[in-house]
Amino acid sequence: MHMQTWSSVSAQSDAPFGNWADNLASAFVRLEPSKICSDPFKGRIGQAVAGDIQISRVDATAHRVSRLREHIRPASRDTCFLNLQIAGPGLTRQRNQERVARPGDVVLVDTTEPFQIEHSDRFSLFSIAVSRRLVPDAVFESRLISLSASALGREISQVLLGHAQLLLDAHRAGLAAPATLGQHMLELISFAQDSVSGERDSELTQSTQLDLIRGHMSRNFRDEDLSARAIARAVGLSPRYVHRLFETTGKTVSEHINQLRLEACAINLRGSADKIETIAAIAYRNGFRDISYFNRRFRRAFGETPTDYRRRHAFAESGKGAS
Repeated sequence: MHMQTWSSVSAQSDAPFGNWADNLASAFVRLEPSKICSDPFKGRIGQAVAGDIQISRVDATAHRVSRLREHIRPASRDTCFLNLQIAGPGLTRQRNQERVARPGDVVLVDTTEPFQIEHSDRFSLFSIAVSRRLVPDAVFESRLISLSASALGREISQVLLGHAQLLLDAHRAGLAAPATLGQHMLELISFAQDSVSGERDSELTQSTQLDLIRGHMSRNFRDEDLSARAIARAVGLSPRYVHRLFETTGKTVSEHINQLRLEACAINLRGSADKIETIAAIAYRNGFRDISYFNRRFRRAFGETPTDYRRRHAFAESGKGAS
């Protein structure tokens, strides 16, 4: 299934949003857009489905959208939106309350009640549409999860962003997106709310915990001090438990870190010949401390030395240019 997309630009003064209202209704629910600045409007929505949830990415210039009482029919579905802010702060008004979401934060919006969402500048967000029955009560009551305010919250936010983008990319390529990713996202949101509130009523499944850990690894593998202890501290688990989780994958923590570092080194070594960087510099930049250890690990992973690997790929590239 391919990803659905909608886009709109302001065409004329008497239609400052083009067909944006229709796009919003098709992608989400009936909403009324209104201007808050004089700049021309431009907006785009991309959407994918994963199990019980629908993921949308919205990129647009400054404007306000309103869900009015006349938009809400008695038979309206009990859909909620969990909006994960990517860029630009957003202001949500509902139930006589205001919630300011900074990049990384999550705001819940209930479509069965009137609301306004306002962005005073260009913005991007992921919107997760889900049935009310799947939203934990604590998330529904708080409406705002300030993930940007803590180190663990920022880790969770990065994993949520990665999952959402992966789902959209899979649909864009016409591939079946794994429905489990949607469930993992809901688990992480529930866990994040408990973490922010100081309670720990929800627990992550092992697969979601591994998602959180791998996400931290993929962003920090170049740190030469990355270890099970450092990872455990970042994601709020014990080092012993992190080791035990990785026993289920067939690889140790250090083996997984080394794999990320070696793959990054291989990409650098395949770089064009006019960007010469010493092999040692590449190894150190990607987190290795000992060049001899790096050479041994690289040869075991790729079946040849880093020097031979670089030479072979440089030869292949020069052959392409000659043809």
